[in-house]
Amino acid sequence: MSKYTLYTIMAVLQMFLCTACYEDKGNYDYKDLPQVVFNEKYYPFVYIDDNGEEQTAPGYLTLRYGETLKIKPNYRLSKDADIELKFTWILRGDYDNPNQEDIVLGHEETLVWKADEAMKGRLVLDIEDATNGTHFLSNTPIEVTDPYAGLGLLVLSDKDGKKMLSFVTSPISDDEEDKEPFEEFINLYEEVNKEPLPNNVIKIHEHYRKEGNSSGAPTMQMVVCDDQLIDFSTSLFKEEIRSDQFFSTPIKNIRDVLFMQWLDLVVDDKGQVYQRRKTTDQLFHSQKFLSEPVKYNGEVLEGIKIIPGLFCGGGRGVALLYDSKHGRYLTMSNQKFYNFQTDKDDSYVGKICEMVSESSSGWPKDFTPLSDMSDYDLIYTGSNNRTDDWGGWQCVSIIREKATGTYYWQKFEVTHGYNNPDIYVTNMEQGVLPDALSSIITADTKFALPDMFVTFSGKSHPYLFAACGNDLYLYDLEDMAGGVSRALTFDSPIAAICCDRYSGSFITVGLEDGSLYTLRTNGAKNHWSWAEKSWLVRNYIAPGKLGKIQGIYYKSDGDIVNLD
Repeated sequence: MSKYTLYTIMAVLQMFLCTACYEDKGNYDYKDLPQVVFNEKYYPFVYIDDNGEEQTAPGYLTLRYGETLKIKPNYRLSKDADIELKFTWILRGDYDNPNQEDIVLGHEETLVWKADEAMKGRLVLDIEDATNGTHFLSNTPIEVTDPYAGLGLLVLSDKDGKKMLSFVTSPISDDEEDKEPFEEFINLYEEVNKEPLPNNVIKIHEHYRKEGNSSGAPTMQMVVCDDQLIDFSTSLFKEEIRSDQFFSTPIKNIRDVLFMQWLDLVVDDKGQVYQRRKTTDQLFHSQKFLSEPVKYNGEVLEGIKIIPGLFCGGGRGVALLYDSKHGRYLTMSNQKFYNFQTDKDDSYVGKICEMVSESSSGWPKDFTPLSDMSDYDLIYTGSNNRTDDWGGWQCVSIIREKATGTYYWQKFEVTHGYNNPDIYVTNMEQGVLPDALSSIITADTKFALPDMFVTFSGKSHPYLFAACGNDLYLYDLEDMAGGVSRALTFDSPIAAICCDRYSGSFITVGLEDGSLYTLRTNGAKNHWSWAEKSWLVRNYIAPGKLGKIQGIYYKSDGDIVNLD
């Protein structure tokens, strides 16, 4: 018998069987059976709160890990009938999770389920008429987020001699009509990890970590101690790895770190730099730091300070450094790219460059060259992305002339090209810092430069914030000669300040007495006053909860934005 003949016989047989089934169905009259009809096509379920009140559930369900969902179907029967309905609630994967197995959550009409896993998928309800086996299905997308995912602030504090790390959720919008409630998770690190934060912690550092996910770029948080580094999840707060697993030899007296996609740096108390160049970003901590400090032109670099800013996002960034021993800025490249001409990966990772003026005439006459600042002390440098140039950043610095004690401001833009490790400086300006700002500068003065423009009176405007004692000041960067004003005076000395990097609409101020204020910045300059406190203050934590505040750090929602 040929294959063709066999296939023909099988096709005919299949048609016969299908017809027989169809004729058998015709023996039943389904028109008279009651049907389950969902009242809302796109909103088939309702929430039930703790008071038993019902509310239509949205078309996309979102809840946080550990949160309890109480939900039931929003349906009716097409006709009165005494029938038995069976309910099956199923958690099912979607196109993002096609291999996820179905999970049966319950069989009651009202589902009460505590989310025990972060996931994306669909919540499916299968209602069966037990009298005849008819099934009626409905579903809706559902997402369970990690418990501490999203924007917020990490607060480092000392309470009764014990270090604490807390998390405060951050607003996305400053619109009164879109005001979201704040959540406070006090001493969250210890609560999650069941052990206290080390007492020698210096700072918290958010850094790039790909974790093998080609579609995203999640971040991690790092506890920086003087003798170790501890990575913990940005959304779970659970400790994952310690530096003894990626240090060749222990680095003593750590003072600062910068972890990027392809290059990681650790600076010790001598200002010596230790590096790790990664060959893969799929397993972030797969390589170890070199045991010898970084050299430049045959000399070990010392007196290095890392300039926090926007230089580490993705594979095209650079690390901006200040060499206080030689009075100069340096950069270390984080660039690694695919070269289509050579059909291979090229890398400038770790390459050190000095700052060069893009102008053919060199550095401006009234501007101190960034390659030779030996006659000055660097007080502060901040950066933001307010340039129109792709791959460029605006920097604002305050310097003090050693001979005269005169303070100066500098503004300049740093640009680097793709597939090019060279760094160029443009739009350079310098002038004498106003007395109103120079007079408040001490070793304890704190600065914060928002990554976005601050808006007031409908106009976007760049500001530098400065804190000294109990006072918070605003420095108008478009009026460098005079635009200084005291914004607010608090009841306790300011211990830390931090700008939100998502919108530029908020600044958080932490006081030595433990108070924490999140303030709108779009009411800046003359619009700020305690008389409008109800409008100005978006969140307030009273003294007693946090202890003495020592640092405030912006936490992203996991995307690579502007990492310090």
